[in-house]
Amino acid sequence: MKTLEQVKENIKLRLRDHSIELKATVEKAAKCIVYLMDHGCAIEQVTVRYDYAVIDIAEPSEWLKGSIHVRRVNGGYRELVMVTTVRGCQVQWLVREPHPLLQREG
Repeated sequence: MKTLEQVKENIKLRLRDHSIELKATVEKAAKCIVYLMDHGCAIEQVTVRYDYAVIDIAEPSEWLKGSIHVRRVNGGYRELVMVTTVRGCQVQWLVREPHPLLQREG
């Protein structure tokens, strides 16, 4: 049976390891952001977890290809959330298209 001191030490070690992993992910995200900006992308949002980063960008030019992650309808538009991996980070953007069958009669 573990003593309270052993439990506290284990928690302290886990938090230290978690912080090291988080720092590495932040550094990876920073390098990815610089790369994306150098290629003309506008960064909208960055979400960093201890083991991965998600970077939301404005719709890029043709140089960046992705696959459809989410397809949804929003009003008279079809929205596609596109996703790809760049330098070890998930990069995603929204493509919004008017859909003739979804347009409201005016």
